[in-house]
Amino acid sequence: MNESLTPQVIAALLGGAVGSVRNFTRKGEKPRLTEGLMNLLVGEIFAAAAGVYFTGNAHVAMAAVVGLGAGAVGSYALDALQASIPEGVKLVVTGWAERMGGKQKDEET
Repeated sequence: MNESLTPQVIAALLGGAVGSVRNFTRKGEKPRLTEGLMNLLVGEIFAAAAGVYFTGNAHVAMAAVVGLGAGAVGSYALDALQASIPEGVKLVVTGWAERMGGKQKDEET
């Protein structure tokens, strides 16, 4: 466990959190908690992978910068996936996300 959680991975995760949250909050619509958590999760996965793959242990600051970009790219990839899937699949995924993260109340109704 200690071998996998190196300072470079921690720095990449911190950068990935900033990148994914920044991308998520720049959307024009009102943010939802489930979408925000999914963006954060995907951004963190992208950031950790990129931090390990592209940086060495001696370059912790560079891992944070790589994580920042990778977190934003992961969030953009999730947005592209949501835009490209059909509505039926979107309903299933949204229902699953609401079941896992708690039901969201629509303020429009």
